[in-house]
Amino acid sequence: MESIAIRYADALLAIAKEENNVEEYLDANDFVVELFKTTPEFYSLLTSEFISKSERIAIVDKVLKPLNLPNYNNFIKLLIKRNRLAFYEEIIVNFRLKAKAAIGVVEGVVYSVLALKEEEITSIAEVISKRIKKTVHLTNKLDPLLLGGVKVIVGDEIYDGTLLNKIQQLKTRLDQGKAD
Repeated sequence: MESIAIRYADALLAIAKEENNVEEYLDANDFVVELFKTTPEFYSLLTSEFISKSERIAIVDKVLKPLNLPNYNNFIKLLIKRNRLAFYEEIIVNFRLKAKAAIGVVEGVVYSVLALKEEEITSIAEVISKRIKKTVHLTNKLDPLLLGGVKVIVGDEIYDGTLLNKIQQLKTRLDQGKAD
């Protein structure tokens, strides 16, 4: 089933690139995802077999018209017509990764013992952005096992400035000293 999500994500990205609207499509996805989360009845309505596809499509036209992205709306309607709306979340995860990469943005996580202030997260993101020459957006997650400091994971890169890591490095050096 993942291949279905990837194909649809690739198609949506191709449309967004063709229109030179990748960021707007990302925003539209965020809007629809939030709409589905805050109003699960809306999602149920769009997937209901008790309501005709033409009625569900008319609802999409009304609700998503303010996005002013006709091809995005057509994409949602296509998912309804082909009974693929159940794959929406998976499609969007794939689309988001590919779209962010297309505009030079990478997502990452900064782990810390305590919640970081927005300015701290931004500062760390700027340092990593300069290092990898891409725009980095970080999300803060708490990890009490770190003892102190921060660990940043962006893609397959790990930047570990935690107290736990420093203790482990010190232990390794001491163990190596004993072996000599």
